[in-house]
Amino acid sequence: MQKICKTCKKEFEIRDADLVFYEQMKTAPPLDCPDCRMARRLVFRNERTFYKRPCDLCKKDMVSVYTADSNYTVYCHDCWWSDNWDPKSYALDYDFNKPFFSQFQELERKVPKLGIMIANNVRSDYTNGSAENKDCYLIFAADFNEDCMYGRLLQRDKMCVDCAFLHESELCYECIDCRNCFKCMFSEQCQASSDLLFCYDLRDSNNCIFCTNSRHLSNAILNIKYSPEEYTKKKAEILSNYESIQKAKFEFEELKKKTIRKFACQTKCNNVIGDYLHNCHQGVFLYDTYDSKNCSYMTDTENPTDSWDCNNYYYKCEFNYNVMGGNANQQMQKLFICFLFQ
Repeated sequence: MQKICKTCKKEFEIRDADLVFYEQMKTAPPLDCPDCRMARRLVFRNERTFYKRPCDLCKKDMVSVYTADSNYTVYCHDCWWSDNWDPKSYALDYDFNKPFFSQFQELERKVPKLGIMIANNVRSDYTNGSAENKDCYLIFAADFNEDCMYGRLLQRDKMCVDCAFLHESELCYECIDCRNCFKCMFSEQCQASSDLLFCYDLRDSNNCIFCTNSRHLSNAILNIKYSPEEYTKKKAEILSNYESIQKAKFEFEELKKKTIRKFACQTKCNNVIGDYLHNCHQGVFLYDTYDSKNCSYMTDTENPTDSWDCNNYYYKCEFNYNVMGGNANQQMQKLFICFLFQ
């Protein structure tokens, strides 16, 4: 089925698989294209801008994604999860003579919001969308990390700084889209490797510099094997001062331009369309998604099943539609009106 997006006026397709899902959810097909649907979800999420403000219940200062002059009632983490307030006390009778969304806006402003989305963190106050972290600072959409700083979408990492989309890695610096890596720096799309410096798309490798698209390399520079002594000398030369590091960064960018690229960064995937995927099965328009089954139009998600149009969506959510910021949800749809994790 071909439709014209009501927002951007571009033509988009609604697939037969989409229609089956909408029928299961008992909802009408969307009027907007996938890009516009995602943009609409993203406007509800402030992920990385923090403010200092008092909790509206205990009055203590806290770090929050809401400003002090916000129209919302905002509670700190401890108060929001406590039994010191009753959500039912904010209930409103529905007036059928008034528009739904104006009444919902009134309800939304009355019911307390969680000041910042954290869960079970230890000494990691300046984080958001994070859980089970210890001694971390300015990491976002990140879980089960320790001693990490300045990163986004970090999962189960330790002592990593200035990294993004990093998984199950340790002692990494300025790495992007890496998994199971140890002591790597300035590298991208590497897996199960250690001691990499300015490497791209390596797996099961160690002690490599300026290497690309290789497997099982050791003590290599520009994909050519050298002695351990020569490798150590080259590494010390690059890391000797700021100027040499900046020069190496430029050389690495030029090297990547000449490197043959895989059509998409996918591992253990079957019948999916998207990029930066791991262990995903059945779906289209998936990005930065892991362990998904029969999902489409998803970004920044982990363990989703039978879901469409979701962002920042974690912990085995199932049968959800149009959700921004979900956590272990089941059978929820059109969640513009229930944003717990803004």
